[in-house]
Amino acid sequence: MNAKPESDPLLEAVLEETAPAEFRAMLLDATLREVRRRKQVRHLKQVCAIAIALLGFPLVLWKFVSQPGYDLQPGTPAFGIITSQPLPASMLVETQPGTVPIISSSLSTVSFIETDPNQRFFRELDDRGLLALVGDRPVILVRHHGLAEAEIVFVDPADQGGWEVR
Repeated sequence: MNAKPESDPLLEAVLEETAPAEFRAMLLDATLREVRRRKQVRHLKQVCAIAIALLGFPLVLWKFVSQPGYDLQPGTPAFGIITSQPLPASMLVETQPGTVPIISSSLSTVSFIETDPNQRFFRELDDRGLLALVGDRPVILVRHHGLAEAEIVFVDPADQGGWEVR
């Protein structure tokens, strides 16, 4: 336990020089209030623990004492008789060997096909090629995300479903 502040001359000297008497009194009062509050909380915890123990013990004791006993009446068997019969042959499921064809392959019979991503088998349409597909129909070419994506918007809603080419 710490020594009382009155007996520590160094602490008294520091507090006298820096803190006024009102502040020291307020500090002592706040410290004493905090000590009392902690003591009350500690006391409350102890009372709660005792109350739980006093209420819990009879409940646990009551649970063990009040369990029903096994009261067997004479003449009543303590077991049941179960009878079973084999399944009829029509309910059995069987598999026959050789009914599923097995396909096996070897490395010499398998061909691997690989495409080169640098080789292009199609031609991308530029704006002129895209507009040439619609002929003389009124359309608007809309660019999204810079030049990456383009969309054709038909001015005439009837053209949305297509038209007959002559």
